[in-house]
Amino acid sequence: MGRLHTFTQLSDEDRAKVDSLLRKNRYGRFETCVAELAAAGIKFSRSALHRHAQQLKIADRAGTVPSHGDGHTLVTITDLATNQAVTLRTNARPEDVAASLAALKSNAP
Repeated sequence: MGRLHTFTQLSDEDRAKVDSLLRKNRYGRFETCVAELAAAGIKFSRSALHRHAQQLKIADRAGTVPSHGDGHTLVTITDLATNQAVTLRTNARPEDVAASLAALKSNAP
């Protein structure tokens, strides 16, 4: 039996960091991404990062979640002031997430 993929061995928080960094770098600049991830304590080979980037890019374009993880909905939140993105996986349906956000907006002061 083969080894587990590097990405599947990461915590949800680290997975979100990897995905966010890949999106920020437009699914490329792997040497830079590997260095930034290493500085954050996340070990990734260039080839493993490339494989994951390919899957992530396809999933993002299709509006689906990559085959890793438990959730079936991917929520990306971007702070426009800092350009930092956080990606969350949830088992909630997309329409439920949208409804929850709409309810928060209507309750805002």
